[in-house]
Amino acid sequence: MNAIFRLPRPRTARLVWRLGLICALTLCCAALPAQERATLRAHQDEVDAIAFSPDGKHFATSGWDRTVRVWDASNGKERYLFRFLRPTALAFARDGKQLLAAHPDGGSGENPGVRVKGWDMATGEENHSVLCGETGRILGFAPNGYLLALRQQSQRDGRATFLVKLAPPTPQKGYKLAGEQAQPVAAVAFSKDGRFVAFGDFGSFVKVCERDSGKEVLSFKAGWGHVWSLAFSPDGKLLASGTYERTVRLWDAATGKLWAEIEAPSRRSGDFPMQFSADGKLLAVRDGNDLRLWDVTKRTTRALLKGHTRPIQALALSPDGKMAVTGSRDNTVKIRDIPKAP
Repeated sequence: MNAIFRLPRPRTARLVWRLGLICALTLCCAALPAQERATLRAHQDEVDAIAFSPDGKHFATSGWDRTVRVWDASNGKERYLFRFLRPTALAFARDGKQLLAAHPDGGSGENPGVRVKGWDMATGEENHSVLCGETGRILGFAPNGYLLALRQQSQRDGRATFLVKLAPPTPQKGYKLAGEQAQPVAAVAFSKDGRFVAFGDFGSFVKVCERDSGKEVLSFKAGWGHVWSLAFSPDGKLLASGTYERTVRLWDAATGKLWAEIEAPSRRSGDFPMQFSADGKLLAVRDGNDLRLWDVTKRTTRALLKGHTRPIQALALSPDGKMAVTGSRDNTVKIRDIPKAP
C-alpha cells in the first residue's frame, strides 16, 4: 500500500512558520551581549562626565558644548538643561536633592579659582554657586558631592593635592593631602564611607590617605607610566588602578598586594574611566570605543559592549547594577542593560 503524504493546511503552516520565527528571534536575542535602551544625541560635542542620582531614577551628563543635562533613566527623556562653561566633574548630593558641577576656570584676574554650581532637582533652579579660592585641575568629587579634590602646581605650594570642603554658603579653605608630591597627581578616588582617599601620580605610584587628617597609610607602585584612573570597591577592600601601559590592576586596599589584572584596554591613551558596581561584583572599564564589564569574582570579562564610534570619555553604573551609561567623543550617550552572570 502506497504511503499518502499530505501537505499541511494553510493555518497549520502559518503556525509552524510563526513558531520557527519566534525560536529564531529568541536565539538571536539570547546571543546579544546587552540590550541598548537608547542613544541620546542632544549634546553637540564630546561628553566627558556622567553621574547617577542615589536612587537611580536620573542621571546627569556634561560635555564640551557647555551644557549639563539631566535625564530620566527609565525612558531617556531629558528633564533639565543647564548652561555652565565646560564642567569637568559632576556629583549628586547624598540625598539626591542637588546636582553639583565644577569648572576649573571660574574666575580671572584677581579672582581665579574653581567655580562650583548646584541645582535643585525638584525645581531645576540654581541654588548654589561658589568660587573656590584654590585653583588647579579638578580630580573629582567625594561620594556626597561636598568635597572637591584639586591638583595644583605653583611656586607657593609646589605639586600638591588639595581637598576643598564645599559646605554652603562658602567653601572652606582647602588643605593639602599628604604634603608636597614629587610627581603631579592624575587620578583620585574616595572610599564609599568617605574615610580614605587614594590618588595616583605621573610616576606610577598610588597613595592612600586618611581623608580628614591627610595622613598617608599606604603607598605602592602600580605599574609603569601615569596612573590615570582609580576606583575603590564599595566595601573598600579593593582598589583598581589604570595606567598608561594599558593595564588595569586590582589591589588589596589594606596591603597594596596585587590581587588581579584585567585585559589591557585596546589603545594606549590618557584617562580611561572605570567604576565598580554597587555590589562590587563588576568593574566597568573604558576599552577604547567599547565598555568592558569585568566579573570581579570570576576574574574574567563578562561582556564587551560595543556601539560608540569614538572613545568613551565617561561612564556610570546605576545604583541597582542593572544599567550602564556611557558618554563618548562621538557626542552621544548610550543607555544599556547590564547582562546577568551566566
